[in-house]
Amino acid sequence: MLQNSSFKQFNKYLLIPLCSILFSCGMFSPIEQQQTHSYQITSGIDISKISCNKNNLTILQITQMQADEPFNTNKMIYTSSKYELATYSYNKWATSPQQMLTIAIQEKLLQSCLYSNIVTEEVVTSSQYRLATQLLTLKQIINGTKSHVDLSILAQLIDNNSNHIIKSKTFSASIEASANPKSYVEATNQATQTILDSLVTWLH
Repeated sequence: MLQNSSFKQFNKYLLIPLCSILFSCGMFSPIEQQQTHSYQITSGIDISKISCNKNNLTILQITQMQADEPFNTNKMIYTSSKYELATYSYNKWATSPQQMLTIAIQEKLLQSCLYSNIVTEEVVTSSQYRLATQLLTLKQIINGTKSHVDLSILAQLIDNNSNHIIKSKTFSASIEASANPKSYVEATNQATQTILDSLVTWLH
């Protein structure tokens, strides 16, 4: 009887440090980090396949698109209540939207063959016209399980000789989307295509 009692007492004391060790392992085990996803806004154009007859066409200069806060960031902005803006924690744009949209506009205008060349402001060359753009809004508006993405861009065509604005227009597109980041990206790219088509028509 004494031996049995001693054995039980020994097991009792053995279990206490064993449980402590197991608990410590659980407490200090590595925590899996959630992966951050980066997304692009593109024109969807393969510029290597562009072929134009560019005789006697003017050169268009494109300046870097501008954007004011809170849209001058690579954070993906959404709103689910009036006056409130939020951002996705583990999803972001690959770079700022205005940078990607500037490239998309350049590629679209190269494809349009409206000009002999499309140059950026860093290129030193003589260009008759300049296209200045500003990102006014890019956000996802969520209402329950449904949402839509609003994209709005101001464009100004400027005479480089006189520095006068020839014409200006605000281009907007609203595309339905599911209330999640991937659908947000798909809708943004659809809105971009819509605005690019309208911009080319406006510049004709």
